[in-house]
Amino acid sequence: MKQMKKKILTVVLAMAMVLATTACGSSANFERGTVEGNVYTNTSVGIKATVPEGLTVADEATVKEFEDAALASLETQNLTDSQKEDLADAMIYDAVITSEAGTSIQIAAEDMKKTMGVKVKADAYLDSLKETTKTSYEQMGCTVEFSDVDTVALGGQDFAHMDISIDLSGYAIGQEAYCRVVGNYMYYMIVTNMGDCDDAITTFFDSIEAAN
Repeated sequence: MKQMKKKILTVVLAMAMVLATTACGSSANFERGTVEGNVYTNTSVGIKATVPEGLTVADEATVKEFEDAALASLETQNLTDSQKEDLADAMIYDAVITSEAGTSIQIAAEDMKKTMGVKVKADAYLDSLKETTKTSYEQMGCTVEFSDVDTVALGGQDFAHMDISIDLSGYAIGQEAYCRVVGNYMYYMIVTNMGDCDDAITTFFDSIEAAN
């Protein structure tokens, strides 16, 4: 069960990485954010947020573990070594926020010029995630349901949003995916909620405001 929960933490982001694998040039519209104390800021996205008590900003070693786990999930996708390298190069992990029980907020961006060859809209991107993610969860023995994709405002910016409800042998896990196009990048916030800190997650998203 514990190992399965770890896999669930990375499924959405890993599946986002394999929507398409056509390498095509490079882009420079997205810049990494910063974390100062408990405040996360990304001026290229135009938002900042305060990490509340109950959640912790992961150190670089932990962020690397999440990145490696997402890339490891690609082993089932029959990708060539070159495609895997392209995907690894295209992904930027901006921050990972965690709780002691395993809840996480993974913040990352994908260079769509490198992975897809074209830009797509955020709502279409989330819609396309449903089938690939559903298959992956069902192979893990989970049942899964998806909400419709809607639009939410965070810090004055519109994000495409989708809820994912997962049942793992009677254990309920909730996920939320927030996406926004930033230049040639798709910027993500993926929440995996183990049920231990609902209030802290709400506080984090309520704290998001505009940043210049």
